[in-house]
Amino acid sequence: MSFSIDRGKIAAAVIAISMVLLPGPVRAVAAELINIQFQSSSQGVPAYTGGAVIGGAGDQWNQLTSANATIALSNSTGSGSSTGATLSWSGSGLFAGYNNSYTNSFGGGTYDALMNSYLYLLGGTTEVPQVAQTISFNHLAGNTTYDLYIYTEGAGDAVGRNLSININGNTITTNHASLSNVGTFVQGENYLKVTGTTDSNGYLSLTYSGVGTGNTGGKPGEADINGIQLMQPSGSVPEPSTVVLLGIGGMIVAFRFKSRSLSLIGGTES
Repeated sequence: MSFSIDRGKIAAAVIAISMVLLPGPVRAVAAELINIQFQSSSQGVPAYTGGAVIGGAGDQWNQLTSANATIALSNSTGSGSSTGATLSWSGSGLFAGYNNSYTNSFGGGTYDALMNSYLYLLGGTTEVPQVAQTISFNHLAGNTTYDLYIYTEGAGDAVGRNLSININGNTITTNHASLSNVGTFVQGENYLKVTGTTDSNGYLSLTYSGVGTGNTGGKPGEADINGIQLMQPSGSVPEPSTVVLLGIGGMIVAFRFKSRSLSLIGGTES
């Protein structure tokens, strides 16, 4: 018995079928930036626009004006998140430094509005230990790695008040030994860069708590978060075109292997 397999025609058919099955045009998946500001608007803090460690001029921020809530997130262009992402968070309250006679190292500068107002988690006591609180993202891209930039600078009495973040089982903590008062972003001092991976449903959460002794009223371990930037790193998810090409390549290799197997048992290739 003789078999004749035209690999060129098979490859063309596979490509045609793959293109038909695509949900839309083959294009790159753009990394999306989501900005979050804890904005104590009741204390006169303006909404911040622009970049921080990442981002640029004109970027929009989601303004969070309560200590506990869930909201739908917009990206840095002001449009709704492409994945329909939402955010849930909890804390003790919001505070603004310059409306309460406190200053910070960014006072009067470009980032003043962002770094003056913050979500806080009160410190604990021997009798009532502090309980870590959760900030969670829902409906992000599933099984995807994200970078998070978490900004932390409290009021003028915040020396020694350190923020500890736990995400995907990893813990990272700031070192507010001096606050430097340089009016710029210093990783590990007034912001943390952490990396987290979503589950298959696009869920990503972190817990935060305070470390250290710097806190008004003598309660140790207050935790402060001014804002968060979340960014999907480029290349963390294969582009649709890459997935299609890998599939096409695999199918062509399979046909090639099949045709060679047939030739070994008496078939012929053309």
